[in-house]
Amino acid sequence: MKSKEEKKVYEDYYKRKDSHQTIRYKWYKEKYFKNIKDRKILEIGCGDGGVVQYLKQDNEVHAVDISRSAVEFLNSKGIESYLIDMSVEPLPFNNKTFDDVIILETLEHLKSPQSTIEEIQRVLKKDGIMIASIPNPRTGHRFIYPSLFE
Repeated sequence: MKSKEEKKVYEDYYKRKDSHQTIRYKWYKEKYFKNIKDRKILEIGCGDGGVVQYLKQDNEVHAVDISRSAVEFLNSKGIESYLIDMSVEPLPFNNKTFDDVIILETLEHLKSPQSTIEEIQRVLKKDGIMIASIPNPRTGHRFIYPSLFE
């Protein structure tokens, strides 16, 4: 469970109109999802749009994030989104639902990345693909690797 301070930071983090990560999101789309169609894709921790915003035209996309403002923003862009704290809550999907799961620079913010990986395994189809990234811990984010520094 996130502290009140952490929840406030995440809550307000995405109160803006457009993504500040557009270049990175587009790179992931071109690198890993170029010309894909008719796939069911979940992005975990996609904040203000993530990669799924560029995949929604030709695929069924879903998103989860801990930030209420992010979920509201994503829903306003036509991306079915859910408010979930992946450290303590399960994904609201049936087993083997998704062809692809994307989780970019999110695992390092979780107190229990193992349970999140297990949830991804649960919702990912047998031949599904998970795309994940984690940043260098020297990036200086206040809540990076919380369980390692408590």
